[in-house]
Amino acid sequence: MKIRQLLLFAGTGLLAGVIIMLAMAFLIFPAVMGSPHFSGSVPDLLLLGLVGLPTSVAALVGGLVGGRVVNEGARSGQIMMAIIVGALLALPVSCVGLWVTAW
Repeated sequence: MKIRQLLLFAGTGLLAGVIIMLAMAFLIFPAVMGSPHFSGSVPDLLLLGLVGLPTSVAALVGGLVGGRVVNEGARSGQIMMAIIVGALLALPVSCVGLWVTAW
C-alpha cells in the first residue's frame, strides 16, 4: 500500500474525528447540560485543544484501520470505512475528554 493512500485514510479519519469532537462540544453537550459553555476565552480554547489531542490520535488510528478493513469496495468503500471507524474511535475519547475537563 502506498504512503499516499495511508495518508489519505488517516486524514479522512482525522477530519471525521475532529468533526465528531466539535459536534459533541458545541451541539450535544450544551443541549444535554442546558447552556452553552464556550465563551471564546483562552482557557476554553486550551481545554478544547487538550481534548483534541487524544481525539485526533484516536481518529488517525481509526482512519488507518478503517482504510485497511475493506478492499472489495474499491477506493470509495475504503474512504467510507476510514470515516466511520475514525469517528467511532474518536467519539468515546472526545466524550471522556469533555467530561473530564467539565466542558
